[in-house]
Amino acid sequence: MGRWAFRRRLSLLMTWLTVLAVLGGVAVIGGGDFDESFDLPGTESQVALDFLGRTFPQAGGTTAQVVVVVPEVEYVRDPAFRTTIEQATEDYERVDQIDEAVSPLDEFARGVIFDDNGAAIISLRFDAEFRNITEATFDALGELTAEL
Repeated sequence: MGRWAFRRRLSLLMTWLTVLAVLGGVAVIGGGDFDESFDLPGTESQVALDFLGRTFPQAGGTTAQVVVVVPEVEYVRDPAFRTTIEQATEDYERVDQIDEAVSPLDEFARGVIFDDNGAAIISLRFDAEFRNITEATFDALGELTAEL
């Protein structure tokens, strides 16, 4: 390759790098914060969600699930595990920013105990949106889950 061809390719490469740098700078300067909200005004599902939020505000918001798995030959409904699950549910409910914790053994809970009775789900509902949940709440949930 001759000097002229090398210089031309180098010049072209430098031009593209400059264009990329300018575009990157524009993206950084002009870019805003991420927005996790999403709505489609006027659609039936959005109308239903808005109505649900106004009528039952507790039905919206952030939720989480804790999966409890018992040893292979045991069952979640055994008295020892029943006591552990109920106590854990009460402990989760005392965590700051948890609005409600529902035991899988609750009489109104449906579909949260696996068919083999070897695992169950504790449902948690927060009183805050995800972005407003504090690090202390996450730490408390992590500690309780590790103890379970």
